[in-house]
Amino acid sequence: MTGVQTCALPISTVAWQTPRQSPPRGGIVLLIAIVVLMLGGGTLVSYYVEALWFDALGFSQVFWTTLSLRAGVFVASTVATFAVLYGAFRAMKPAHLGELAGGAIIVNGQPVRLPLEPVVGLAGLGGSAVLAIVTGLGMLAQWDVLAFYLYGPGQAATPDVDPIFGRPLGFYLFTLPVLNIAAAWALTVAVVICAAAAAIALLLAQPQDRKSTRLNSSHIPLSR
Repeated sequence: MTGVQTCALPISTVAWQTPRQSPPRGGIVLLIAIVVLMLGGGTLVSYYVEALWFDALGFSQVFWTTLSLRAGVFVASTVATFAVLYGAFRAMKPAHLGELAGGAIIVNGQPVRLPLEPVVGLAGLGGSAVLAIVTGLGMLAQWDVLAFYLYGPGQAATPDVDPIFGRPLGFYLFTLPVLNIAAAWALTVAVVICAAAAAIALLLAQPQDRKSTRLNSSHIPLSR
């Protein structure tokens, strides 16, 4: 009399290590160059044509001064925003963030914890960089306000004085718009830092003792 006998055997997984092949650096550099040309090629051509036009009129110094001011506004606002945001993130990040990881996954009897600290650190770095670039582009769109403040006549534009606050009219035309931009920037940065602080507070409020997830071994029926 023959029958089907079953036995429980744990499934073992063999990790085959294949040699990693790093992508050619030349191809990556070429791809980045193509993307940059596709995104900024039109802007570069327009700047070149504008430079030729200003040079033909004899006002090339005006063009280069304007271009340097735009670049300075973008770089300064981007670097300042990134420094403030990422500095605040590093200051608020817990020292032992790795201990706040979720529950362990039991694989072949060994607990495996999810790496939380590298993910949060990368998110903070990338988020700060993206927000800094967006802020820099927003400041770049208002470069003319800063140009009027730096190269305009300033508060000495007119001897007339506001009868209520005693401020000259140049203050409302050149200085006050710059102060409004600075106040809007500070408010935006403060809101972003408060949102990051709330997210970190919610992360710290999560219970650290969670149930572990166990990967059960399958049973395969064997017949003979």
